[in-house]
Order: sequence, then structure tokens, then C-alpha cells
Amino acid sequence: MSDSELPTEDALKFSSTLPMVTVHWIPIDDLEARLNRTASSVLGAHLISYAYFFGPSSVPDDCRRLIYLDADLLVRRDLHELWTVDLATFPIAAIQDAGCPWIGTPTSGLPDYHLHEIDAASRYFNAGVLVIDVDEWRRADSHTRLLSYLKTATKTIYGDQDAMNAVFHDRWCPLHPTWNFLASRNFTDHLPVLLGSTAANEVAADPSIVHFAGRLKPWSTLGNPEGNLRFADEWLAIAGAGPYADRLNQSTYHDRVKATIGKSRLLRKAWYVRKELKRFQR
Repeated sequence: MSDSELPTEDALKFSSTLPMVTVHWIPIDDLEARLNRTASSVLGAHLISYAYFFGPSSVPDDCRRLIYLDADLLVRRDLHELWTVDLATFPIAAIQDAGCPWIGTPTSGLPDYHLHEIDAASRYFNAGVLVIDVDEWRRADSHTRLLSYLKTATKTIYGDQDAMNAVFHDRWCPLHPTWNFLASRNFTDHLPVLLGSTAANEVAADPSIVHFAGRLKPWSTLGNPEGNLRFADEWLAIAGAGPYADRLNQSTYHDRVKATIGKSRLLRKAWYVRKELKRFQR
């Protein structure tokens, strides 16, 4: 799925990286209008992160299942096992969040769970990897319920993920954590509690999908010198050999510039003056 801002050149380049499959682009040009009509107060800046709400209603009727993958993932295994997982009668399957494992987790759970009569001890899942039963999703009119939640919510911490947990808090099937391992050491505090130390170490050593959730990304860490972001070097090696290597180099350059500026009050002021002069000249 793509919005109208995706250049044709990028769409073609992306498709060329997957010669073994046929890529069909599903336009969602009215995404901003659909969302802002109902939920503009809590959406945040990245509206594209809500696009998958409309995925099951946008695909052909003979498409019975979807796998949703966030953009900040490193897929390290064949997805066939994920595709064939048994969902029973649940509309979605997901992984319990290792950084925020319960709805009522202090500071990072669902902020208004009590207003929706949701048990604080309910499991909170990470929405970065989802298996979706299209028929069950449609039958429950899920995207309407998601937008309805966002319209009435007074606050969200994780936007689309909070909405998903509010709507599906008692209607999701758990997947093995190997399918959504959070790379940042800041987000895996509860993994040994959820799995036990041995199983947690096994997942951390060789996960099927790595999720670079949070602000720290492999393309903005300059090689991850502090080692806080696991599998960053693997991501960089793959990206550096791909068709977007030139953009990766630009990204790390700009990150280095911003990091240097951020350490100096004088440089921050000079950068601000430069931006204002450019704006004035336009």
C-alpha cells in the first residue's frame, strides 16, 4: 500500500528488489482525509502508519490472509511458517510486546484502558508484525471500530498500536516471539519473564524477524557503536549492498551533522539562523 507521495521511480526500484514475486501497489490517496475526519487529535505526524487499517478492505475478495510488516524490520527467515499459522477464529495474530507486555504497564501501556473497561492484566501486543484473517477482520468491521476508538481517545502513546490493542485486546492469537524480536535492549526487559531465561536467550541469538522499534534505527546509528541496537550491522550490510545504498550514505551523513550540531549551543543557533535565512530568501 502506498500514498500519493511515493514517486514512481521508488515504486519501480522497490519492485525490482523482489524479482521472485509480483508486486501490486494499492493506492490510498485519501488516507489523510479518512483519518482526519475522525481522529485528527491523537494521530500524530506519521499518518502512513495507519494505512494497514484499510488493508483487509482494499485487497481482492479472493485474498483471505495478510501478513503486515512494519518498515523498520529485518526479515531473517522464510515467511511461509508465519503465513500458515493457525489463527483459529481470531482476526489477527501478533506477538506480546516485550517492552510493554500488559495493557496496564505503567508509562507505556494503553493510557485509557479503564475507560473502555479493559482489564489492566490483558496482554499488550506489538503491531509491527501481524497475521490478519481478512474475512474475520471484515466481518467485525474492524477498521471502523479502530477509527471510532481514535475518535474518542483522549491520548495515545503508540497511535495505531494503541488502537489495535483497544479493539482486539481479547481477540488476538499469540505468535512465537521469534517473529517480532525488538532489537533495542531498552525494549526487551520483560522477555525473560515471558519466556524464561533460556528461551529468551535463544530468541535473542537468532530471531526470525528483528524489529528496530523506537527512535534508534540502524540507518541512524553510524554502525551502532554502543551496541545497544542488536542486528544493526546485519541490516547495514544488507542495505549497503542494495539499490538504496546511496540514500543510506546520505542518511548517515545527515545524522552525523545533526548529532554534531546538537552538542553545541552555538552551532544550534547558527543552524537555526541558516534555516530562517533560507526561508526568508524563498
